[in-house]
Amino acid sequence: MTKISYKPLIALALAVFLSMSFAYAAAGGEKGTNTNYINSLPYTINDSGKYLLNVSESGLNGPAIEIIVDNVTLEGNGHYIEGDYIHNGYTQDCGVRALYVSGLTIKDMNISGFASGICFMGVSDSTIFKNNIPNSDEDGIGIYEGCENIRVEQNSISECMFPLYISTAYPYTIPITNVEIVNNEIIDSGLGITLSGNSANAKITSNDIINNSRGICAYIATDLKITSNDIVDAYQGIYLYMATNAKITSNDIVDAMILGMGIYDSNDCDIHGNKISSYGIDLEILNNTDFKESGNKYNDSNII
Repeated sequence: MTKISYKPLIALALAVFLSMSFAYAAAGGEKGTNTNYINSLPYTINDSGKYLLNVSESGLNGPAIEIIVDNVTLEGNGHYIEGDYIHNGYTQDCGVRALYVSGLTIKDMNISGFASGICFMGVSDSTIFKNNIPNSDEDGIGIYEGCENIRVEQNSISECMFPLYISTAYPYTIPITNVEIVNNEIIDSGLGITLSGNSANAKITSNDIINNSRGICAYIATDLKITSNDIVDAYQGIYLYMATNAKITSNDIVDAMILGMGIYDSNDCDIHGNKISSYGIDLEILNNTDFKESGNKYNDSNII
């Protein structure tokens, strides 16, 4: 009988296994998952999967990270990206930019020094969660025409001209629909939360908006809900222009410098259960139809 030695076969199999493992590690992946590591910037994500930032860099030109494929999770992983503080256009000079894709989650990123921290255009079914975005030249988070089903939650944004900006370009033919803005902190900035152009079914809920020139502004918005937000030390608390079917309820507007709440040229708006205190006008209502107002508490009787 001929004896067969299995030792060479075992050694060969082990060598093949080790070579595959080293090759995978060199590619920046995590064994047994579809997790990828971003080890240098700028970086383009063109394959679906989970991506962890694995480097901190400053002095970057945007976009630092661009996503051009569906179904991506991007996590900051304790690192930061910082731009060069040179304005090169708010949809170009971005920390993270995604155009016409879906199924994204952007979370735990630390982004500063770009014209826009995070920029979405034509993005759907996606979440922006728990990011820290100070010192953007224009937008902290920008959500532009064609976006739908976007949730923006638990982000901290400061020292931005437009901390959270939802906007369609003139002539406003491409809408933004179903954006939820929940439990964010916006401080020491310009226009707080802004909806501009053509938005529908936006929900703005339980945000802390402190020491901004305006708290919440909406221009040409339909089916808008603004609920349970705390707005402190704004020049103007809540400002609506050409809104339709807006419900503004249970908000607390404290120490507005000029105007607590202003509703202009709007239709079918329901304002109830809010607390409003202003050094100027608490509530101003002009050129509205089907307007309902009840159960609000004012600092004084300064209502127009």
